[in-house]
Amino acid sequence: MGRPGDVDIPDNAANRNDDVNPFQGFYREANATPNDYTGVEGGHATRVAGVMIANGAADTGVAPQAKLYASADDESATQQKYGLISMQHVALQNNGDVRAINISAGRQLQGATVLDGNSLMTQGLDWSAREHNVLYVVAGNEGAGGLPVPTDEFNAVTVAFSRKVGGVFQQVDPQNVLTEDAVGDRRSVDLVAPGRDVFVPPLGGGAYTARSGTSYAAPHVTGTVALLQQYADDRIAAGAAGWDNDSRWAQTMKAVLMNSADKLKDDGTYCPVGCLLGMEKTILKRDGVSTWLDSDARDVTGYGAGKSIVLDDEMGTGQLNAKRALDQFSPGETDAPAPGAGVPVRSWDAYHTAGTGDIIKYPFSSRLAGGSYVSFTLVWERWVDLNDGNANGRFDANNTWNETFTAYPIVDFDLYLILK
Repeated sequence: MGRPGDVDIPDNAANRNDDVNPFQGFYREANATPNDYTGVEGGHATRVAGVMIANGAADTGVAPQAKLYASADDESATQQKYGLISMQHVALQNNGDVRAINISAGRQLQGATVLDGNSLMTQGLDWSAREHNVLYVVAGNEGAGGLPVPTDEFNAVTVAFSRKVGGVFQQVDPQNVLTEDAVGDRRSVDLVAPGRDVFVPPLGGGAYTARSGTSYAAPHVTGTVALLQQYADDRIAAGAAGWDNDSRWAQTMKAVLMNSADKLKDDGTYCPVGCLLGMEKTILKRDGVSTWLDSDARDVTGYGAGKSIVLDDEMGTGQLNAKRALDQFSPGETDAPAPGAGVPVRSWDAYHTAGTGDIIKYPFSSRLAGGSYVSFTLVWERWVDLNDGNANGRFDANNTWNETFTAYPIVDFDLYLILK
């Protein structure tokens, strides 16, 4: 709820870390005032920013060249509208071209009685994700809980945190809380990323310190989006085939990140090497024993009769793997082919349906390997409209307008694998 310190504002040495240099800092919609809101939760925002953009002599973040805009909103966990104002303001920076927004904070449940995606902040996030074409990355619930909003989003990615086993991040940390999941069969967690004892830059400089939680898992994902988007921009600038603004679409990033996540290590333990599509780690659930093979999301009994559970309750689709994400993203977009043609087995497409009943087919140009697994991810956006009291195209926190959102029912998309 604070902001990272910034030498250019200027914040003094005690309220910044010179390894972390945001491009611009704000308080809600206004330019930040020197030293204000940098010390919230002991410099939490500086530590989170460090995971993304730290660029020190000994330590770097995931994407040290990324351009980071940061906005503090309020120290109170009750004011969803101010969190939404800060989110919206960041989304409008860089001439409206912000690719991802990290949210390592939460709010109390207000404006709704259950986590069904209909609180003010969650509806506002889903609206902004579509309106501003930005991938929101949300830190999941942990510890004692109590600040679950907006983890029940539809259009973003909610991230749980993992810890090391044998020196490798590969277990869902037991401190992740699942009792604050979204209502019904819907699972809140989309991905897992490293978050236990992550070394981060402290306020005032000095040695990096170990911190834990989903707050430090989410920026691993956000930083990975920055790296993938840097790659996409380079390909677009080079005029490469298959590269245009579809690669910048937030839902393209969501699909790539979720589809490339690690579940089971492809080392011959579970099936011949290569059958698990090059996955690099076996991810353990919170009990330290169970794997994807024990997940109800993997349970094959539902197939054929319609399967509604596709995300594991603890790990979503698995743990973030930036290398596999690049491998799957790098071929570029393959549009739905003309009749009689096919698509590569490793491909993606940002497709806009023609309406109810639209069917799109992707025959493969080569045979799938017998005895191997396949991985498909279908994502789409919930439609949310802003009830714009002053017709300025933005959400306003001013009580005069009392602006709200209208969320429409989730449309039904079905994915079929047809074997011939």
